[in-house]
Amino acid sequence: MTHHDHEEHSHSHCHQEHHHNHSHHHHHHDEKSHSHQVPSDSLSLNDKFVMLLKSWIEHNNSHKESYTSWANKAKESKDGNLAEVAKFLEETTKLSEAITENLQKALKSIKNG
Repeated sequence: MTHHDHEEHSHSHCHQEHHHNHSHHHHHHDEKSHSHQVPSDSLSLNDKFVMLLKSWIEHNNSHKESYTSWANKAKESKDGNLAEVAKFLEETTKLSEAITENLQKALKSIKNG
């Protein structure tokens, strides 16, 4: 069963003479928790990269699956405006596949090194 994982965080931006905050809400539809934690300091740098790269690959793939799912919903919709949305989401899926490939190459280079 899939659950919804909500994560709130905010960050600040300073632009010359003014300062403002942005609040962000992440909404995830997978069964794993969303985390941007850095691995333990007791691990070697290579081990940290292996952990991070595996996590990023998994995270990126979950987004890719979501893009594909919503592109299909947009294509099936009777709303003509959503045809263009479907096209952009399909393009985003392809870009995500390229990102995953690069992350996998990075992971492989560490394991072969």
